[in-house]
Amino acid sequence: MDNFYNNLVNDIIEATKYTLSQLKNNHQNENIYAFILYTDNDCYTILPAANSLEMYEKKIKDDEVDDEQELIAYKWSSAEWAYESLYDEKFSKISIQLSEASTQASASNKFEEFKIYVHNCMINALKSLDEGGFFENPRKNLTLFISSSEYDESIEMENSSAKILNPPEIYKSFLDRH
Repeated sequence: MDNFYNNLVNDIIEATKYTLSQLKNNHQNENIYAFILYTDNDCYTILPAANSLEMYEKKIKDDEVDDEQELIAYKWSSAEWAYESLYDEKFSKISIQLSEASTQASASNKFEEFKIYVHNCMINALKSLDEGGFFENPRKNLTLFISSSEYDESIEMENSSAKILNPPEIYKSFLDRH
């Protein structure tokens, strides 16, 4: 599992670099406020998502959202974001490998261990990029976290990963969303 783990972290780092480089190059006039990696309950996939303040404002205006809880949901739910799975082609290879590894882990009754590894890989990839100054140096306005398409596990994943990946002031602001 250690070799798989190390390769997975490196693969996620490279795919994330590609995604964010494309996003920055093609949306230079936007202020990205959140970037995540998300998976599913079976850990078959890892995909990126991001949103900008400009696209958030446009979406809430277009959808005529004015309820405070809905505004929060639009801001922090990647399903409402402009850049969910955009520039994700480098994640395809990762998802194929994860699908196979998930099936093997389930067959050998090691799925829970596998799932923890995948979540840790996602966190460690983002942490490595951040520590290397890839996002900004110092990072001030970008919230990083991991999530799941499975609602029942997403809140805990988001909160615990945001605590690890963000400076205290960003984490506190993020945690106040609920």
